[in-house]
Amino acid sequence: MQIYPEHELDAVPGLPEALPAGEHILWQGRPDWRRLAIEAFHVKRLAAYFAVMALLQALLSWRAADGLSANLSPLLVSAWLALIALGLLSLMAWLSARTTIYTLTNKRVVMRIGIVLTVSFNLPLRWLAAAHLKAGADGSGDIALELKG
Repeated sequence: MQIYPEHELDAVPGLPEALPAGEHILWQGRPDWRRLAIEAFHVKRLAAYFAVMALLQALLSWRAADGLSANLSPLLVSAWLALIALGLLSLMAWLSARTTIYTLTNKRVVMRIGIVLTVSFNLPLRWLAAAHLKAGADGSGDIALELKG
């Protein structure tokens, strides 16, 4: 796993402090920014929405008395705005993935997240009732942690 400058000063990458005696890392990972963009930020769905809106705008312009060529400028503006929105969402997914590290030790789960302000969540394993995996066809997956009580 690549360590980015955001985590260079950590005692252990992804952890706010060194591990206590008797605790060791079992697994450490971070989200893939492409999958995060698609599944959490819904970039594909928004791209499809923007495409349908552009098609509708083109059809309405074509039916207008002036024709499509006279109304091409607003269609291009809409396309640029859609590309900017999709680009910004993709950038947010990339930043989120770059600054997030999940760590599983033999005693706890640590989630280190935050683009501007870093926050660490420590969940002792005794607090967890279950972990549910939603596996993807490509070998990736989402894990939902279920807390006790």
